[in-house]
Amino acid sequence: MAPPKNFPHQRPILLYGAAAIVGFLVAFGLYLVMGGSRTALPEPSSSGTALIGGPFELVDQDGRLVTDQSFAGKPMLLYFGYTSCPDICPIDLHKLAKALDLLGEDGKALQPIFVTIDPERDNPEVIKKYLSRISGRITGLTGTPDQIADIAHAYKVYYAKTDIEEDGSYWMSHSNIFYLMDSTGHFVQHFDAEATPQKMAEILRRNLK
Repeated sequence: MAPPKNFPHQRPILLYGAAAIVGFLVAFGLYLVMGGSRTALPEPSSSGTALIGGPFELVDQDGRLVTDQSFAGKPMLLYFGYTSCPDICPIDLHKLAKALDLLGEDGKALQPIFVTIDPERDNPEVIKKYLSRISGRITGLTGTPDQIADIAHAYKVYYAKTDIEEDGSYWMSHSNIFYLMDSTGHFVQHFDAEATPQKMAEILRRNLK
């Protein structure tokens, strides 16, 4: 979807900075939730927390109904964003795609998931086309606004409409964190904006083994 009309050239840069700040705050919040004992990129841990994650019911990019149980028995790596995002989401998702490439065969044990926080515009067809340009290994999920609000709340994800124009167009402000869940659906750790594809692949491989 094209950017809103009369959108200043500097705004994507400002949005990137604002989202980076939000990402830091969310990461810091996770740090506090987990007892203040972890860094922004903590070592793997088998002790998850019930405070992050939970059941969900959404629709994938092929229009099929899926729940958290659809991925039971397989570790999940979830990312929340939207297809009209001008910079942060594509940067993070290409980082994920690179990490998956680095994992090679080990990566087949992982289920990467992109959850839209913009269900009004991101229907299954839009998400499928978007992800096809990034990686064929990422599952995209959407749903009703209430369903998205529920899963975002479960994962402590911040998102909100910003810069709403007279014609109804808008941008989304959101946190940008990857959430690693184990094969039983329990939170393991997160990756923030500072994580490189190499570091992600290294830690993911240790968890997958």
